[in-house]
Amino acid sequence: MAMMGGMPQQQQPSRPAQPYAFMYPSPPQQHQQHQHQQHQHQQHQQHQAPSQRRQSPASSASSRVVSEPTCGVYRVNEGSEAALHTAQQVVMADGRLFIEHIPGHNVVFVPRELPPSMALQRVAGSRVAKQRVRTPAQARPTNVFFKYRSNKQRELQEAHPRLNQTIISQMVAEHWRREPAEVKDKYKLEYKEEMRKYELSKKLRRNRPDPEYFEADDTTVRSDSLSYDHHHDMDGHPMMHEPMSLGISQPSSHSAAGAQRHRSFTLPTDSAQQLGINRLIH
Repeated sequence: MAMMGGMPQQQQPSRPAQPYAFMYPSPPQQHQQHQHQQHQHQQHQQHQAPSQRRQSPASSASSRVVSEPTCGVYRVNEGSEAALHTAQQVVMADGRLFIEHIPGHNVVFVPRELPPSMALQRVAGSRVAKQRVRTPAQARPTNVFFKYRSNKQRELQEAHPRLNQTIISQMVAEHWRREPAEVKDKYKLEYKEEMRKYELSKKLRRNRPDPEYFEADDTTVRSDSLSYDHHHDMDGHPMMHEPMSLGISQPSSHSAAGAQRHRSFTLPTDSAQQLGINRLIH
């Protein structure tokens, strides 16, 4: 699981096998400091000489990296042991915040009040459900002659152990041709009863949902590139920070084509509530 914090760390990022991550938004104090730095930077651009602004007309509108802090990431291995590692997060000059991509993971939004231990339990339960195997279907019964052959072949092999399989098969076919109708009718009745049960089981499987199938409850957004975060702009209005046009996908909303159905908590629709959420990566 991963916690986002603004406190820089010295250790290098580690890549454990099959990790899970539980990430927290950066503390408000650090974000306020970052907003103050942005405000000073904008004032500096406004006081530049007109000649300098004419030489670089796109300088005030471009997105540039102003800091590259790291955030603490708690990753959980197969044995449910949490280890702290580092993940890169990039803060741009226009206030956009990007977090290091975790390949093959989904981003699930959960309430900030959710204890990390509970989130780990939900992730573990979801993994157990995925590992279940669907109940196999009942095999189709063999026909009348195959039923007779399985019994007669065993009988002939015990009576003639020196004969090979080809001769035994020819003898079984000859015995079946000479059997009276009463013997053949017995195998026909067994076959009809087994077919009746087989057809009934097929109808039950069509009308009853498989117990191992789980309907998705909420929507998660697949992290195709960098994760995105929610913050307030300089006027206090909420805004969403998304990846820039650097050849990476940019979902327009949480219900975009990149979204998948998955068991998770529901993302609040209110923008103010979205500021108080965590992101569960799994």
